[in-house]
Amino acid sequence: RKRGQPLDTVVPVCAAMPAAKWDEEEGSDNPEDLKEHCGPQWLPEHMAIRSVVEQLQLQLDERYAELQAELKALAEGQERLQQESAALRASMGQPGCDVAVADNAGAQTEEVALPCRGGTSSTSRFGKDVQGSRLSQEKYRFAESVWSGMLFIGSPMLGKSGSVITTVMLVLTVVMQCLFCGIVLSNFTEPEFNSDVIEGLQWWRKSVGHNLRYMDDINELSLIGRACSSNDFHTASLEVSNEQASQVDLIRKYLPAARRGETPTSFERITSGPVLCIFVLLCYYMTIIQEFHDIYKSLCALVQLLSKKCSFSKLDSEAVRIEAVSLPRFLFLTVAALFRAVLAGGLSYAGTMFIVQTVDMRDLLLNAVALGFVLEIDELVYAAMAPIRLRNIISGAEPVPMPRWCGRRYKDAVSVGTIALLLIAVLLAGIFAVAPVCDELKAAEAAICGGHQDFVFAVDGMGTLAWTGTTSTRPRTSRGRCRRSSLRRGRPATPSPARSPASRPCATGRPCRSRTSWTRGSAPRSCWTRRSRGCSATCWASPGS
Repeated sequence: RKRGQPLDTVVPVCAAMPAAKWDEEEGSDNPEDLKEHCGPQWLPEHMAIRSVVEQLQLQLDERYAELQAELKALAEGQERLQQESAALRASMGQPGCDVAVADNAGAQTEEVALPCRGGTSSTSRFGKDVQGSRLSQEKYRFAESVWSGMLFIGSPMLGKSGSVITTVMLVLTVVMQCLFCGIVLSNFTEPEFNSDVIEGLQWWRKSVGHNLRYMDDINELSLIGRACSSNDFHTASLEVSNEQASQVDLIRKYLPAARRGETPTSFERITSGPVLCIFVLLCYYMTIIQEFHDIYKSLCALVQLLSKKCSFSKLDSEAVRIEAVSLPRFLFLTVAALFRAVLAGGLSYAGTMFIVQTVDMRDLLLNAVALGFVLEIDELVYAAMAPIRLRNIISGAEPVPMPRWCGRRYKDAVSVGTIALLLIAVLLAGIFAVAPVCDELKAAEAAICGGHQDFVFAVDGMGTLAWTGTTSTRPRTSRGRCRRSSLRRGRPATPSPARSPASRPCATGRPCRSRTSWTRGSAPRSCWTRRSRGCSATCWASPGS
């Protein structure tokens, strides 16, 4: 019994406990009175009573564990209710949404129009408005990059050493991105087939492409016919002009319509170079727009935190909340954001020209991936060099709510505008960048393979030009006539004083196959100007050829 409790109210089970222990725990002044009250008949049965007490104690422990679990569930439910209350408080101001809001002190309250259990509510648009406000609420989350880390430069949480390392990371990122952008603009934006290259290809064809010296006598193909052939055997057997043959193959893979004598299939048109270039530009522009979105959202989030001094609050061991940003720090971040936007714009132009001027389809995707790598330099530098404090601060920083004027009111218009901007950018790039490159490729292919390909020419030592077809049918060879039926006589390229006033047919009785009597041509069927008895004899074509 407790102190001051009458003895008649003590339960008989007290006899199970020794007198000394009872005196210690319950504080009885006279244990003998307890024994006299309980009676000696209870004392032999104290062991059985003790087992009953132990069972009751186990039941009490189990009930205590259940109560602890219920308390934990109630705490979690209270936390969820607080989150929902915060969401409802943020949804105030939406039309047709009457929500009860109470501040921390509970002084200001408003009437509530809560939805019923069956799904109906006194306010008809309550559920729709609350759900729409919660889904459309946007927050800016700090990315793990150098641009997000520069916000904490000079803060007490980051420390002096962390601020110095973050500054070095920022300078390194700026230098590397500027350097890459300059290299791309200066070296990789020049057209591969400009006017000078096309003029050089035309001159190569006039001087080398149809020269008899490089004719394939076995297959009766000129050098142009071999370089422009779609058969890999002829292009692989070239002894000279492999560069021109590679250019023709490159152009025809990029533009299947440039193949002469062949009609490209629908699949080849869909998988052609211009179509691939357009899709690569679309993916690259998405990366650029994502960069601009991040810049815009960071500025919008920092505007509403603008204050006279910078303030950070540490919620627990990991979470960090940015409460205010000072004006000097805001100006510094604004300048950095503008520089970041200018750099992204320069990379968009340089990347467009770089991708458009890439004619090799195997390098097209690789170049786009390389340009995306330039945009991700800030994340690579952060992942490699960021101090531990900066990593923990950014990973634990709470998202900053976006202001209402920053796209929340017209949330769908931002997505529609982004899609329209992408389509306009791709359309302009296709008209002003991809189409001129296709015209240059067609002009280069025409300079190499355009017109007639099945003829060769040669100029003798006296300046006489002669040409012949390579695939014409030859008549039977007779004495006094040239073996090549389509060989024709031309005017000399340069006047020569040693040339006789007139030329006449080959002398009768002298076959043209005689190698010793002809000045040019090593093949037996090549018939060229012969010098005999001081005159210039020229082979003529047979009538009707």
